[in-house]
Amino acid sequence: MEKHSFATQKLEKIREKAFYCLYSLVLLIASCTEPAPQPSVEDFTGSWKVSAAKRNNRPALTLDGTYFNFSPNGTFESNLPIYEQQEAWQASFQLDKDTLIQGGSKSIKYLVKSWSDSLLVLEFTTRGIPFELQLIPASPDSTTFE
Repeated sequence: MEKHSFATQKLEKIREKAFYCLYSLVLLIASCTEPAPQPSVEDFTGSWKVSAAKRNNRPALTLDGTYFNFSPNGTFESNLPIYEQQEAWQASFQLDKDTLIQGGSKSIKYLVKSWSDSLLVLEFTTRGIPFELQLIPASPDSTTFE
């Protein structure tokens, strides 16, 4: 009987050590992961045009021809129809992690969902309606897209 309890105790210690080793390994792996990269103003400075848009998760064809011209000094120009007039407008912006915050009279927060040198995906809500814009690079003169 003593042998059995000694073997049981030894097995318990082995299980305990295995648990702590596994737990330590999981913590080590979790601590080694790099944080997700955050966008910078330089990542989307330039001219972008809408290549695809969704309104309430449905295609929004009325946004064809919409553009954004981002400058490195924290301002941008767009013809996104969020104002009463249908003309181009300008606003300031700043980045807060992965959110582009539009300044001015119509403050909108655009979530930078993804970005690269060939695609910029922005999500935002205006008037209670969610939008997603997929933007691709455009020529600097927003009226003549490449």
